[in-house]
Amino acid sequence: MRNENEKTVMRSDNTPWYVIQSGKGHEQIIKEQVEKIDTETDFRNIFKIMKKRYLGAWHEEKKPLYPGYFFAITDDPYRVKQALKDVCHFCRILGFEGELIPISSEERELLSGMVSGSEDGELADMSYGVAENDEIKVISGPLKGFESRIVRVDRHKRKAYLLLRVGDERSELEVGLEVISRKTGDIKRPVLPDKDV
Repeated sequence: MRNENEKTVMRSDNTPWYVIQSGKGHEQIIKEQVEKIDTETDFRNIFKIMKKRYLGAWHEEKKPLYPGYFFAITDDPYRVKQALKDVCHFCRILGFEGELIPISSEERELLSGMVSGSEDGELADMSYGVAENDEIKVISGPLKGFESRIVRVDRHKRKAYLLLRVGDERSELEVGLEVISRKTGDIKRPVLPDKDV
């Protein structure tokens, strides 16, 4: 079995990331099973911190970033495919027409950048930003530097949505983003004449 130092080295290089489909709610169980079979691959089930309001207050919750999927960081995806055959739940490594295809380097950079601040490389923490006119500027958190990847923001639910492309498929990833202030430029509003009564 490899030690943690070896996995840390693997995290910093350009090793391809492959997506494993596991079904919602089974990501962690399958990841743990396949890690026992294939001890040479770095498997990641990436989580996100989200804020949710209940009982009159905001609470932080840890949820899977990509429900129903996790990642294998490896140069040998066929070894992973073989290991998945020994897992007792449905799972498969994603590919196209029999070929196993890693996520693009841009997607790998996004995902690894989002978890780079966490100790285990599996947690995308809450991000904080400011709204400047019609744009969001992230001032802290894993989304800093990835503002161009945000496709929409739900300020009331403290969520941002990113587009993730895996092969021909596109998925929206929901991540935590709290807009803590609003900056507006010098907006000149027209002066309306008084109404005649």
